[in-house]
Amino acid sequence: MIGIRVDANEEIGMGHFVRCLAVANQLKSLGEKVMFISSDDYIKEKVEKDGFNFVSLINKYYEKDSEIDILICLLKKNNINTLLLDSYEVTELYMKCLHEIVRIIYIDDINLFKYLADVIINYTYNTEFSIYEEKKYEKNTKFCLGSRYIPLREEFAYNKIEIKKEVGAIFITTGGTDNYNIIMELIKQLSADEFQGITKYIVVGKFYKKYDELKILENDFLKVYQNISDIYNIMKKCDIAISAGGTTVAELCAMGIPTIAFSMADNQLEGTKAYDKDGIIIYTGDVRNDKEKVVLKIIENVRTLREEYKLRKKMSLKSNDIIDGYGAKRIAKLISEVETYN
Repeated sequence: MIGIRVDANEEIGMGHFVRCLAVANQLKSLGEKVMFISSDDYIKEKVEKDGFNFVSLINKYYEKDSEIDILICLLKKNNINTLLLDSYEVTELYMKCLHEIVRIIYIDDINLFKYLADVIINYTYNTEFSIYEEKKYEKNTKFCLGSRYIPLREEFAYNKIEIKKEVGAIFITTGGTDNYNIIMELIKQLSADEFQGITKYIVVGKFYKKYDELKILENDFLKVYQNISDIYNIMKKCDIAISAGGTTVAELCAMGIPTIAFSMADNQLEGTKAYDKDGIIIYTGDVRNDKEKVVLKIIENVRTLREEYKLRKKMSLKSNDIIDGYGAKRIAKLISEVETYN
């Protein structure tokens, strides 16, 4: 049995869970049994719907050390020898105690401390081992770095869009939450006469608090969706995209959709800036610093992409080259090998 320790809620969104679920489905295709372990029941329904075992620890997600004893008992009881761990709230003590009984694969993108793990995965674009060197890891610690390991759902490996001469639709999302009310600001700007005739597809997450208010605005050119499982079907209708940084940007890149991105959390900064530097996406800034400036820059770049077909074509080809959509499969194969080794 392989364990996956991950959380999702209104505060941290769904990103950690979504990427772990992509890996879990690949593990299932390899014949592995998987158990999800979480602090609460936020993801229970989705996990069980996909055919996986689920256990709630009934604790606060940010107090990881308080769950050590009960988690260790759970791992032993279910003969879990390998644990995929995806959380920013882990501590050195937490990892040390768990590592005494299981092999740990850790998904990292903030490099907080020296992680006691057998495998460290950091799929941030252009990540190099040099960022970990000063922590002097043991020689047998394996590092899987860069965009080859972005854990996307399988459908993103084969759904590519055609770059059309005219922009007829825009995909817009902020991820699981929208604490800075970016979507309403964008809708206001994109309601201008110059954008009439362009369909805006808005996708909000499970924890978006203004869904009813947003749904009222729906019309022939403004479509609103919440917490959908087949987001790629909406994406592939669109010619360009506006998105917060994170896994969604990687999904858009895998589909070859020219993307305008912004950041709203620390872990989104490095990836979006690296993509922008290489011309894969357009990065417009951090909404926490100056929301109005970021929104205006987004709109300015919507105009640019709308007018410049060659730029959209170039961005699409670059993003396809960088992200092939098979990261989850690579991670699952790696975990399965570790499990076999145990």
